Amino acid sequence: MYNTLIEYINSRISRPLAQDEIKILKDNFIPNKVKKRQFFSKEGEVNKYMGFLVKGAMKMYSVDNKGIEHIVNLYINGWWVGDRESFTKLIPSPFNIMACEDTDLLILTKNNAAQVFSPNYD
Repeated sequence: MYNTLIEYINSRISRPLAQDEIKILKDNFIPNKVKKRQFFSKEGEVNKYMGFLVKGAMKMYSVDNKGIEHIVNLYINGWWVGDRESFTKLIPSPFNIMACEDTDLLILTKNNAAQVFSPNYD
């Protein structure tokens, strides 16, 4: 599952990740499965996770006061999933994120994100 994330990152940087950098990823990204029609996050809640979609499909949407669904984003393999603003600012999200099919993710908590992106990781 981690290979997809490692390949994604390696395709966007000037050199391959070193083994210690790969270990940081594996220590902080948590494998997670989301079943079809299961929520990754719900409207009105603070997004506790950001996810890297390894396999599957998800959608981000809102529902208006008439009950009509408005899709904002579709996510497929190799994409990042989550309401970034809710995650970073710790504010409630106006969106639902739901799996369109059984989905495999690598999720990152806010604390783990600080570890991954810290220039002084031990």
